[in-house]
Amino acid sequence: MEKQPCTRDKTIASILSFYTLLTQLPYIPPDKLMLPPATGWDISTDESERESFGIKANELRKRGKTEAVIDVLRHLPYLDQEYWGERWTLADNTLHINYARGQLYADFLERDKAILPLPGHIIWLTEGFERAGYYLLLNTETWEIIEYTLLGESTEIDYDAYEALPVSQKWTAYSTMPANEYFELWWWRHATLQFVLGEAADEEEGDGDEDEDYVPEEEGEDDEGSNMDTDDSDDESAGEDEEMEDIQEELQSLSLDQPIPISPPSALETEADTTPKCKKSFLYKLAQTLVPNNHHRNSPRANFTDPWSTAQRERMRQLVTILVSHGWPVPEYEWRVSGRHITTDPKSWNLDLSAFKREECLEALKQWSNDRKERERAEREAAAATEKAEQKRKVTSIARKLEKWFLIPTQNGQEIDESAIPHAVLELVDLEKLEPVASEIILETKIHKILQGIVDCAPVKEREDYREICDK
Repeated sequence: MEKQPCTRDKTIASILSFYTLLTQLPYIPPDKLMLPPATGWDISTDESERESFGIKANELRKRGKTEAVIDVLRHLPYLDQEYWGERWTLADNTLHINYARGQLYADFLERDKAILPLPGHIIWLTEGFERAGYYLLLNTETWEIIEYTLLGESTEIDYDAYEALPVSQKWTAYSTMPANEYFELWWWRHATLQFVLGEAADEEEGDGDEDEDYVPEEEGEDDEGSNMDTDDSDDESAGEDEEMEDIQEELQSLSLDQPIPISPPSALETEADTTPKCKKSFLYKLAQTLVPNNHHRNSPRANFTDPWSTAQRERMRQLVTILVSHGWPVPEYEWRVSGRHITTDPKSWNLDLSAFKREECLEALKQWSNDRKERERAEREAAAATEKAEQKRKVTSIARKLEKWFLIPTQNGQEIDESAIPHAVLELVDLEKLEPVASEIILETKIHKILQGIVDCAPVKEREDYREICDK
């Protein structure tokens, strides 16, 4: 049977189906799903940056977008979110753009030379968070999704071929898939709990985080450049082979009754899936809403955690267990050497949520998240207390040595033992490494008075060869 092309209506329907699923999960409240009126969302005449209900068509036209783009944006469903408030995460570090609320894609995307210039018939549907995440673009001529990443993970050609492309063709190097198939794939991954979404716990300012977990499905997979943790994650490759062995052992030891599917069924695979390129495979993920930074309101913030962490994978299993225990259905699967593989044909599997207790599950997930935050806060406080105690011990030791070597002899009218000078320099170097030292430790150990006393004592002032001590 010949494959049917994607259309405008199929695109809108697949996005609606995906957003509906996100409101069925204990994540986005059902009343946040915004459905367009029959005539489409209104056009906003407000050209300011503040929130104004309606599509900002004039600004989109200034950015070179076609009337077809504006028309499809007027007829898309959206997830309600405040203009400068909490933004919904649709997948790993992927943020929702609500054009119906007057929101627009970030200005810097108009200057991103890695993919620009874009034809006017292509529009951003999502934004990634900082370096990571998926920037999904909709081509309104072919009705395909272009999957763009700032790190270039989704390019389908090698670097040299990409660099050789004319500037006007850079955007053609990125992965594409018919929009309906793309959002069906995302629907499948969320419905089968390969991606797990959950609300953030109530937190103090500065603690908002987005946890994530990533495990390759099979050995030998090309995953170059796909680190998605912190900015210094590129320095962590040294222990990767050993870590991979631990991961494989852990996967083998998982019990068969753990309902965590590892991959979408083969029926959903397409040419775009099998094209040789840098791919990422997911065991499961946790995405949370991002808490806005009140000091930099244009920039959401999040603390990232190590995607290779065993603790992270354990958290994910706990979340999936909570969902399943409250009635969320999962398709049948079988255990293979490379992991769990779903055996259910997606066309024969219906998501029956009649037994799912959404509100109870939501409360359980919130409690789990709050408990985790409390445990982590207690662990941080305990670690800080231990570090402070160790710092005090070291400062006390240094203070006693310096006092013994310098102040006591000068106070007693004795000469300073010159053999202690090199040792004193080393102690001062160690003291410098401890900075910053807490003020209460300084006061308790009197290290500041001891250092000042050394600098002020006559023997040290009078001798040029003691200058290094004074400088330190």
